[in-house]
Amino acid sequence: MSRRLRASGRNQQQQRQAQNGGVLTAAAFLTLARIIGLLVALSAGLAVCLGSYSDVVASDGPANFVLPFVIAIVVAGGLAAGWHVVFGMAAQAETNQEKVVTAIIGAGLVVIGVATSAWFLAGKIGGAPAIQAHQNAYVQELQEAEGLVAANAAKEAEVLRAAELGAATLDATAEGEGRYGAVSGKAGYKGIYSTLKNAASALLGAHGDLHGTDAKRNRLLTRARREIERAVKAIADHDAAAFKEATGRAATLMADADRIRLSGVANGISIGSASGPAGREILAAVNAVTSVARGVEGQLLPITIPVYQPMDAKTAITVYPQPLPWLMAILIEALPLIMLGLLLALPRAPTV
Repeated sequence: MSRRLRASGRNQQQQRQAQNGGVLTAAAFLTLARIIGLLVALSAGLAVCLGSYSDVVASDGPANFVLPFVIAIVVAGGLAAGWHVVFGMAAQAETNQEKVVTAIIGAGLVVIGVATSAWFLAGKIGGAPAIQAHQNAYVQELQEAEGLVAANAAKEAEVLRAAELGAATLDATAEGEGRYGAVSGKAGYKGIYSTLKNAASALLGAHGDLHGTDAKRNRLLTRARREIERAVKAIADHDAAAFKEATGRAATLMADADRIRLSGVANGISIGSASGPAGREILAAVNAVTSVARGVEGQLLPITIPVYQPMDAKTAITVYPQPLPWLMAILIEALPLIMLGLLLALPRAPTV
């Protein structure tokens, strides 16, 4: 009989120790959860303050200098109080219905935290890659614009060939006139021969001028490509100043190259005037060049040189979302919810 009483006493003592241990564990976990909730709430308030300060103070009014701090206090205080209450509810929840309601309220607090500060946290974590993505997108626009300018330049090579062919045709006609009288019908007639020769020389000179202008445009494009390469290197080096300088130069060089139009110059080409048979030959050669120039001019692509618009990290992270930074930011905001789930899963204690 005494053995039974002693065994029963030991069992009751072990049960009380286990129960007391559970109470201590739940109480300690509740304290830890509330500390984490407070830290996350403070981080949300700090994020709101730092993230909105530069935008708010840019507006007029002295109140704007303190408004970010007021908003931060409201957000941090509201979240901290909310998590404190929710963790207390979790510690007292007994039924599944109470646990579900507590979890829903906790999820709502996470949504509020994400909506108010996750973008700032994501910007701090992954702002640099997002800004790089923005810079790379602009470089791609520059490269596309450079390709269009180069395509127009290649198209205008037809004008150069037309001018060269016109000069060669006039020169051949002059030689035919000098030897056989191909134009005047009188071999050795120097008047028409000289006029055609001079016209051929003038058209060849115009071709040389056009060729020089085209070479200048090509040099501008080559320099623009080098500046784009410098910009790409600046992106890799996280050198915003070098990137801005390189892209600015590239855009200017491409704009200068785009303003060069061989077809427009060739449309107004003039190599003197003459009447009679020589005049007809000269006019035909000039018309052939201007006809090609007008045709090419109508085929040139319209080009708009893009202008770089700087973007801060908090904007870049929304325009160019980076999955990992956003995931980390949301995970930080969700830490109290994780603690809430663990707290709800702990064995219920009679008091907290």
